Amino acid sequence: MDDTSRRPRVGDRGLDAERLPHPIGASPFRIKGSGYLLHLQYVDEHIPGGRQAMNAAIRTPELRAFFDQTFFAGHLFDIYPLVAVGHTCARLVGTSFERFIRLRSRHQAEGDLKLFRKMIVRVVSPEMLAARIPLIFASYFDFGTTEIVERETAAITGLVSGVPKDLAPWMSFVSDETVRFMLEYNGVKNLRSRIAFEPDGERDGIALVKIRSTLQWGDSIKPGPR
Repeated sequence: MDDTSRRPRVGDRGLDAERLPHPIGASPFRIKGSGYLLHLQYVDEHIPGGRQAMNAAIRTPELRAFFDQTFFAGHLFDIYPLVAVGHTCARLVGTSFERFIRLRSRHQAEGDLKLFRKMIVRVVSPEMLAARIPLIFASYFDFGTTEIVERETAAITGLVSGVPKDLAPWMSFVSDETVRFMLEYNGVKNLRSRIAFEPDGERDGIALVKIRSTLQWGDSIKPGPR
């Protein structure tokens, strides 16, 4: 799970310090409420004290108040508070931001397995499966575009464009871990990934990047459980 050959660096510590680039809730970069609901479910199940402990650890009153609202799965919400609180939760459990996000993402993928099971059964090759999951992942956001730019036997490269630079580590960890879980479930072995960021202009004064992700695997493949 932890063998990326080139790790993206978080760099700007703004979100870690709860410094968001827009007023909380007002960012033009949004995610479906299901992302918040799944995060809160994980917090309640895996962090001692659950969301009460998370809220107590949030330093900014405005950010704490944001999490007091009711989240609806199909509604769009500012994504920045979700990413910022990932740092808070990582500190609570004494681990790195990357490890917390990867663990939470894998747990979410396990929970979503019933939704993906039929798709996995229909897919005839790991390459096809790896190509479909990032496109589904991208449907949760109202920003960025996702495309598969290179496909080979036992390897695939995807490119996500239009991602705010300070959100890119979070998005790359979530996407990479989700694809990894689904491929492993389908019997793919010896996964290796490379993640790199490339400049992609700006939007509303926010620096954007492209996330280029290459996933390679060995040729020992067994059918996943049905």
